[in-house]
Amino acid sequence: MIKTRIAGLMVGFVLIASGAWAQEWRGDCRLAGRVVDEQGKPLEGVKVRASFPAVVGAVEANTDRRGDWSIEGVADGTWQLTFEKDGYHPAEAVAEVDEGGRANVRTTLKKVFDPNAFIQAEGKKADALMSQKKYAEARAIYEAIIAKIPDVRGPMQQNLASTYYLEGNLDKAVEHLRAGLESDPANLQVKLLLVNVLVEKRAIAEASQLLDSIDEAKITDPQVYLNIGVALINAEQPAEALPHLDKAAARFPQTPLAYFYRANALIRLINAEQDPKSPVRIERLGKVKTDLEKFLELAPDGPEAPEVRKQLEQINKLLEQIKK
Repeated sequence: MIKTRIAGLMVGFVLIASGAWAQEWRGDCRLAGRVVDEQGKPLEGVKVRASFPAVVGAVEANTDRRGDWSIEGVADGTWQLTFEKDGYHPAEAVAEVDEGGRANVRTTLKKVFDPNAFIQAEGKKADALMSQKKYAEARAIYEAIIAKIPDVRGPMQQNLASTYYLEGNLDKAVEHLRAGLESDPANLQVKLLLVNVLVEKRAIAEASQLLDSIDEAKITDPQVYLNIGVALINAEQPAEALPHLDKAAARFPQTPLAYFYRANALIRLINAEQDPKSPVRIERLGKVKTDLEKFLELAPDGPEAPEVRKQLEQINKLLEQIKK
């Protein structure tokens, strides 16, 4: 019986003592303050926790839309403050409250750096500048992104190349595309862009070699074949142009220009033939006729159609002469 009675007394003592401690933070003073971001703008919804040395736990408040918070009726003394908000680094402060007085605390929370959000926001700024043809200014943004996040240097090369290309600086465009390809050798888009810029620079052999290294099944636009084919025709290399134009016609059979340019490559080879009745020349004439007819089938009103009709008329005359 004695043990039970003592235990009951001990429990009652602990409960009364805890209740007394819990009141020790109360008084006639006031804690208050404002929380802002790094630009000085008020932050709403910041959780403020105020801890008093004699209190187990903390008193809490939240900032309003002006970033203000307050806790009334607190005791004088030293208060430990913590500030927390999702997306921001937490902060701490110490507030000294004199008897009967108040403490006003101004706190700045730094935003947690989100690299993806940063790239997206800065990228939008650069896109707007690109649309205004302010290529150097857009390039400065891309370079600033790289400086802040070095890991994106490789992928960002394509954007840098675009700024130089649109300025007409093909050498710098190639330099950055090569750097991008070096960091990501499997990047199909960079490879295709590099092919096209090399063609424009008339580095046709390198462009052709690079194009041959790409899996044909991954190429979804015939233009890359047409570009290099036309460049080779203009460079008086119609035989070298034919394989690329053959691929364009085979893989994209509904592309009228594939047949138009292939016919013109063949016409150049025909014009170089010495024997007007050689089997090779006759075979090529037949292929030209087929390609020109296919073009007119697909694009009868295309801008090249009048020229194609004249060419077809001449080819038919040559074939008729050969039959005679």
